Amino acid sequence: MAKRPSLSEVIKRDEPSPGPTQSDPEATPGTEMNPASPASSQREPGKRRRGWLQLNVYVPKELRTAAKVKALQEGRDISDIVTELLEGWVADG
Repeated sequence: MAKRPSLSEVIKRDEPSPGPTQSDPEATPGTEMNPASPASSQREPGKRRRGWLQLNVYVPKELRTAAKVKALQEGRDISDIVTELLEGWVADG
Protein backbone atom coordinates (compact mmCIF):
# COMPACT_ATOMS: atom_id res chain seq x y z
CA MET A 1 0.00 0.00 0.00
CA ALA A 2 1.37 3.41 -0.99
CA LYS A 3 2.08 6.02 1.67
CA ARG A 4 -0.27 9.02 1.60
CA PRO A 5 1.52 12.33 1.05
CA SER A 6 1.49 14.89 3.85
CA LEU A 7 -0.38 18.16 3.43
CA SER A 8 2.86 20.07 2.98
CA GLU A 9 3.92 17.63 0.23
CA VAL A 10 0.61 18.16 -1.58
CA ILE A 11 0.94 21.94 -1.34
CA LYS A 12 4.53 21.86 -2.55
CA ARG A 13 3.56 19.58 -5.45
CA ASP A 14 0.94 22.13 -6.58
CA GLU A 15 3.31 25.13 -6.30
CA PRO A 16 6.22 25.77 -8.63
CA SER A 17 9.44 24.93 -6.85
CA PRO A 18 12.31 27.42 -7.05
CA GLY A 19 14.88 24.64 -7.03
CA PRO A 20 18.42 24.88 -5.65
CA THR A 21 19.94 28.32 -5.38
CA GLN A 22 23.49 29.48 -5.92
CA SER A 23 23.94 29.86 -2.16
CA ASP A 24 22.63 26.35 -1.42
CA PRO A 25 23.65 23.86 -4.12
CA GLU A 26 22.63 20.92 -1.95
CA ALA A 27 19.02 22.10 -1.52
CA THR A 28 16.35 19.68 -2.59
CA PRO A 29 13.23 21.23 -4.16
CA GLY A 30 10.10 20.73 -2.10
CA THR A 31 11.83 20.34 1.27
CA GLU A 32 11.42 23.93 2.39
CA MET A 33 8.58 23.05 4.80
CA ASN A 34 9.36 21.08 7.92
CA PRO A 35 7.84 20.64 11.39
CA ALA A 36 10.06 23.44 12.71
CA SER A 37 8.80 25.96 10.14
CA PRO A 38 7.56 29.35 11.39
CA ALA A 39 3.92 28.41 10.72
CA SER A 40 4.06 25.37 12.99
CA SER A 41 6.10 27.13 15.66
CA GLN A 42 3.42 29.84 16.01
CA ARG A 43 1.03 27.35 17.55
CA GLU A 44 0.27 28.21 21.16
CA PRO A 45 1.81 25.64 23.50
CA GLY A 46 -0.19 23.80 26.12
CA LYS A 47 -3.80 24.26 25.02
CA ARG A 48 -4.66 21.02 26.77
CA ARG A 49 -3.38 22.47 30.03
CA ARG A 50 -5.18 25.79 29.72
CA GLY A 51 -8.75 24.50 29.90
CA TRP A 52 -9.20 23.68 26.23
CA LEU A 53 -11.15 20.57 25.22
CA GLN A 54 -10.91 18.55 22.05
CA LEU A 55 -13.94 18.80 19.74
CA ASN A 56 -14.38 16.13 17.08
CA VAL A 57 -16.60 17.03 14.14
CA TYR A 58 -17.34 15.60 10.72
CA VAL A 59 -16.90 17.90 7.71
CA PRO A 60 -16.68 17.17 3.98
CA LYS A 61 -13.22 15.96 2.98
CA GLU A 62 -12.76 18.79 0.45
CA LEU A 63 -13.63 21.42 3.09
CA ARG A 64 -11.14 19.95 5.57
CA THR A 65 -8.38 19.94 2.96
CA ALA A 66 -9.13 23.51 1.82
CA ALA A 67 -9.23 24.72 5.43
CA LYS A 68 -5.91 23.07 6.28
CA VAL A 69 -4.27 24.51 3.16
CA LYS A 70 -5.53 28.03 3.90
CA ALA A 71 -4.54 27.79 7.57
CA LEU A 72 -1.06 26.60 6.60
CA GLN A 73 -0.71 29.39 4.03
CA GLU A 74 -1.75 31.97 6.65
CA GLY A 75 0.39 30.41 9.38
CA ARG A 76 -2.67 29.89 11.58
CA ASP A 77 -3.86 26.99 13.70
CA ILE A 78 -7.15 25.27 12.80
CA SER A 79 -8.15 25.29 16.49
CA ASP A 80 -7.82 29.07 16.63
CA ILE A 81 -9.86 29.50 13.42
CA VAL A 82 -12.66 27.20 14.63
CA THR A 83 -12.67 28.94 18.04
CA GLU A 84 -12.97 32.34 16.35
CA LEU A 85 -15.85 31.15 14.18
CA LEU A 86 -17.70 29.47 17.08
CA GLU A 87 -17.31 32.54 19.31
CA GLY A 88 -18.85 34.72 16.59
CA TRP A 89 -21.68 32.27 16.02
CA VAL A 90 -22.49 31.97 19.74
CA ALA A 91 -22.34 35.76 20.19
CA ASP A 92 -24.92 36.23 17.42
CA GLY A 93 -27.42 34.35 19.57
